[in-house]
Amino acid sequence: MLAFIAFILSMLLLIVSIGCWIFTIVRAFQSGDAIIGILSIFCALVAFVMGWVNADKWNHRQVMMVWTGVVVVQIILSFVGGAGGVPAIPQQ
Repeated sequence: MLAFIAFILSMLLLIVSIGCWIFTIVRAFQSGDAIIGILSIFCALVAFVMGWVNADKWNHRQVMMVWTGVVVVQIILSFVGGAGGVPAIPQQ
């Protein structure tokens, strides 16, 4: 049951993460950083890193803090959900 709850919560956080990614791409284009915007479309890691690098320039720090928090919680949930899905090793 814990694995199912972790999975559902992880899917909800995925939606938030995608929203932050799209918002970062839009902010890059609005700020005139078209190359960063184009690269960010194809690689979310570029958007994440460049979003932090330009957080103050783009007035984007709050979105990046939310996105970072979501990524950290998703990593934690992957361990919780993954451990719940592993069957117990039978004792001999």
